[in-house]
Amino acid sequence: MRRRLVDLARRPLIGALLIGHAVFLCVAALRLAGGLEFLELAAYDRALAWRATEVAPPATTLVAVTEEDIRRFGWPLTDERLAEVLARLLAHQPSVLGLDVYRDLPIAPGTEALDQLLATDARIVAVTKFGDARSGGVPPPRALVDTDRAAVNDFPVDDDGSVRRGLLFVDDGTRSWMSFGLRLALDHLAREGIGARPDPEHPEWMRVGVATMSPLEPHHGGYAAVDAGGYQFLLDFANAGAPFPRFTLSAVMDGALPRDAIAGHIVLLGVVAESAKDIFFVPVSPERGGSRLVSGVGLHAMVADQIVRMARGASPVPRPLGSGLSVAYLYLCTLVGTLVSYRVRRGALLLARFALMVSLLAAATYVGLGAGWWVPFAAPALGWAGAAALVMAHAALRERADRATLMQIFSRHVSGDVANALWQQRDQFLEGGRPRSQRLDATVLFTDLRGFTTVSERLDPQSLMDWLNEYMEAMANQVSAHHGIVDKYIGDAVMAVFGVPLARTSEAETRADARNAIECALGMERELARLNAHWRAAGLPEARMRVGIFTGPLVAGSLGSANRLNYTVIGDTVNTASRLESYDKSVGAEHDCRILVGEPSLDGIAEDFDARPVGDVVLRGKDQPVRVYLIAGRRSRTSQAAGDNVPHRTEDKAVPG
Repeated sequence: MRRRLVDLARRPLIGALLIGHAVFLCVAALRLAGGLEFLELAAYDRALAWRATEVAPPATTLVAVTEEDIRRFGWPLTDERLAEVLARLLAHQPSVLGLDVYRDLPIAPGTEALDQLLATDARIVAVTKFGDARSGGVPPPRALVDTDRAAVNDFPVDDDGSVRRGLLFVDDGTRSWMSFGLRLALDHLAREGIGARPDPEHPEWMRVGVATMSPLEPHHGGYAAVDAGGYQFLLDFANAGAPFPRFTLSAVMDGALPRDAIAGHIVLLGVVAESAKDIFFVPVSPERGGSRLVSGVGLHAMVADQIVRMARGASPVPRPLGSGLSVAYLYLCTLVGTLVSYRVRRGALLLARFALMVSLLAAATYVGLGAGWWVPFAAPALGWAGAAALVMAHAALRERADRATLMQIFSRHVSGDVANALWQQRDQFLEGGRPRSQRLDATVLFTDLRGFTTVSERLDPQSLMDWLNEYMEAMANQVSAHHGIVDKYIGDAVMAVFGVPLARTSEAETRADARNAIECALGMERELARLNAHWRAAGLPEARMRVGIFTGPLVAGSLGSANRLNYTVIGDTVNTASRLESYDKSVGAEHDCRILVGEPSLDGIAEDFDARPVGDVVLRGKDQPVRVYLIAGRRSRTSQAAGDNVPHRTEDKAVPG
């Protein structure tokens, strides 16, 4: 069972899928642990910046207290001055007037006038600070204590210091308070008959107009275990591309405020001067190309405006994909990264695909935000890239191992072009790190020395080994030159195969292999004559040899253990070639190199050789007779044209395999 699993893992696709699933699990665990939150938030910020555009005319107008106003009127404003400012603004008929200025303590003179105005005009909403463990809260103006016109101005801040979330409600476990932005939006929408109510399908959720405000969860979007206390929602910053109309305190006091500038609008009065230090860092600049710092009053204006837009259906409610969809999306991207890379062997192609995938993921995040969905980017991109990189690394290691296996088996037996062809077709040729067994038609050649026992008796062991190596090297060179491979050496015998390891696909190729085998045998005959002349001059024994050649079906594959493989062929064709080599030693005894060939090997090429019939013979261990021919040489073109059978030895020439 273990061996089967190992073999499965070695298959390219199975191995790639195993790697892809491992990457998916690692990325999912890393995301769950918060390791990718920073990257997800950075991608989210970038998508928000791309989407920031001018939306519907804002429902909010700012009255900003600047540094120049502070120098002119002082700070904090007295109750008398603040009451005068509020009265001037109310005279312009805003739908609601938000006071983003703490006034928990009276600042005489004019305290009674301010209290009277706050208590009697229901259009005014003032801020209070809920506070946290690090800082205490700030009460609302005393005239608004325990009324619904005092709202909290707190914002949840992310670990990197940015504000991406807004509050709808905050509670201390016993009592809840509405946020400043929601209070302003609801008062403004009330004029249109729009209010807050429970969602019909989820009563625990709040619905404002057409917008159901689902509360933010700890793993919302790219967040990992974020503090989701209270009732939070994501800010879309869609109005960052269109700054709110803004007027200074001086413009109000000087009577320079256009009446139609704030009539029917949500109006917020607050400080924008840097000395007040009411500044927040946001993902998107309120003005294109500007700073990402925004005043507290400006941030409240964004919140109120977003709620109004969502209630009217002008903007979608930001929401996450959900844990299940996020995991499925990560899995899909990782799987795609696995599948598109497991056959890629060029880094440039992978980089191009990676660039395309990143673009698609970025587009999904961008388009998703337009529909209100926070589609994660970092985790899917990491899953895709991690799977692709590891699968390619695994493929490179596997290819190195496969190349080593091929070279170990074939490097000494095949020519360079065959070795290159093997590597190019390795996916079809290799399986589980070893050559795949295959049925094919090939030609087998056997050689053996005649009288080798006598030769071995005349030479000492070292001389015999040198003599035999010289003979074997010459024969092996002929096999290689004629596009065959030496399957094995058996004592003084040689077994060679023509037509492996790459399976032939046509009869013409099979005939070419048979021709190469016969040409190889004739080349061996010439080499033997050269060696005999050399040995004769050196006083060494001469040699004679027999060759058997047969063409037919066989099975090619590797035998042995994982540490020691031998590529070989088996089948009746091999046995027949061996029997031809050892057949009746009296036949062709006059030749120093007797070459016997079975009839299938001459199919379609008989006219190229001087093939003399031996007859239909029954070979040892065989039941059916085989028609056998003795090859006396090649036929010249002249003799082929004349149709004679005169032996004519010519220079042999290998047919490309």
